[in-house]
Amino acid sequence: MREVLEECSSSCGFVAAFISCLCFGSFCVPMKSEAARKLDVDPLVFQTYKTFMCFISSFVVLLLGVEKLTFTPWGIVSGLFWVPGGVAHVCGVRTAGLAISQGTSSSIIVLVAFSWGIFVFEERVKSVAGACFAVCMMIVGIVGMSYFSSHDDESNLEKKVDFKRKSPEFKISIPAAVSRAMDAVSSWTAQSACSDEAAELTTDSFDSTHDLELCKGAKAKQIVRQLSSRALSVVSSDDDKDDATDADADSSPAALQPSRSHDEIDPSKRLRLQKGNGTYAIVSAAAYYLRKHCNIHISIRQMGLVFSAAGAVWGGSILVPLHFAGRTTKGLSYVFSFAVGATLVNLALWALRYNYLLKQHKHSHLAAYHSLPAFHFKAMALPGALSGLLYSVGNICSILSVTYLGEGVGYSMTQSAMLVSGLWGIFWFKEITSLHSIRGWMASASLAIAGILLLSYNHMPPLPKVVLKH
Repeated sequence: MREVLEECSSSCGFVAAFISCLCFGSFCVPMKSEAARKLDVDPLVFQTYKTFMCFISSFVVLLLGVEKLTFTPWGIVSGLFWVPGGVAHVCGVRTAGLAISQGTSSSIIVLVAFSWGIFVFEERVKSVAGACFAVCMMIVGIVGMSYFSSHDDESNLEKKVDFKRKSPEFKISIPAAVSRAMDAVSSWTAQSACSDEAAELTTDSFDSTHDLELCKGAKAKQIVRQLSSRALSVVSSDDDKDDATDADADSSPAALQPSRSHDEIDPSKRLRLQKGNGTYAIVSAAAYYLRKHCNIHISIRQMGLVFSAAGAVWGGSILVPLHFAGRTTKGLSYVFSFAVGATLVNLALWALRYNYLLKQHKHSHLAAYHSLPAFHFKAMALPGALSGLLYSVGNICSILSVTYLGEGVGYSMTQSAMLVSGLWGIFWFKEITSLHSIRGWMASASLAIAGILLLSYNHMPPLPKVVLKH
C-alpha cells in the first residue's frame, strides 16, 4: 500500500478529493437523527465525539503503509484551527439549518483555501485567471444550492408554524370581545409563571424548526395548558352565537406571547445555572450580548449563520500547517499529528470551560462539575461516533488530496461536499420537495461541477526539486 501511495500522481489526489466529498457531505447527517434532534446537545460535546473518533481512526494509517507514528507540533496548529471551527459549525447547523450553514461554510472555506494555495504558496496552475474563474463558479454554485435548499426549508417551516398555531395547544381563535380578557390572562401568566423561561418563547423567535422543538419543554406545555384552559372557560361562558358570525368576527391568537419586559432575561444565565447547556443556549446568549451591549439586533438563525461564517474563516486554514511539516510527517504521516493536536486542543477547551464555570460558581468544584454539559452517551454515542468516523475518513482523504494537488486545488475541491449533503436532503430527508427548488438546486449543482472540472483542468503538478551535486 505504501508503494502505491508513493507512486501515485495527481489522479490519486482527485480520487481522495472525491471520497472526502462523500464523507464531508455525510458527516452532518447524524446531527439530524431523531436522538440528536430531541436533545439540545452542546456543540463542544458533539465536537468531542468527532475528535475522539479522529484520534482512534488515526491508527489506521499503520495499516496503510506508515511504518511508525510520528508527531510534529504543526498538528497542534491544525487542531487550533479545526476544533474551534468545528464547534462554530455545529452551532450554525443546529440553529440555522444544515443546507444554508453548509453552503455558507463551504463557499468561504473554498475562498480561504484557494487564496492560501495560489497567492501565498504560489502553487502552479495553467492560468491564475482561469483558476479564479473556476473557484467563482464553485462558490456561486454552492451558494445557489444553499439558497434553494433553505428556501424550500423555510416554506416547510412556515407550514409547521402555521400548523402549530392552528392546533389547540398553540392558538385558540376567540371573538374580539374576549381578546382583552385573554390578553390579561397572557400578561398574568407571563408575570407569575414564566418570567424567566417564557420570555423567549414568542412566536417571532421561531427562526427555525429547531426553535419550535426547543419550545416544547415541560414549562412551556404547562403554560400553554393554563392559557388553553382559561381561554376555553372564558369562551364557554359566552352565549352561543351563530357559527358564521364567530368565524367572521375579529379574532386574535392566544398563543405564547407574553408581554416583553424591559429588563430582558439574560440567556447566558442558563449556562451558569444549568438551565440550558446546549447549542441554542450558547447562540441565543451571543445574540443577547450583541443586542444588549452593542445595540445589534440579530435573530437566533442569523446568529447561527454568523457562527458558521466565523468557523469557516478560521477553519479554512486547517491544512495550511501541513505545508510546514517535515518530509517525514507529510501525507498519511500527518494524520496522527493532526489527531493528537486536535485532542489536546479539545481538552484545553474543556479546561477553559470548567475554569469559567468554576469562577461563576465561586470556586465550587462540585457545582462547576455538575454545570458541565451532558454527553448523553445513551442517545448520542452512535450518532456522535458515526459523525466522527465519517469526518475522520474525509479528513484523511483531504490530507491526501492536499498532498497530491496542493492547498488551492485539493482542499477547495473537497468543499464540494454540498453536492452530497444536498442529495441527502432531497432523497432521504425530503427537505427539498417543490419542483422549482429542485430545478434550481440541480442548476446550481451543475455550475459547481463545471467549476470543479475547470479547476481540475487548471491544476499542474509541482516542479521536481533540483538536487545540486558538489
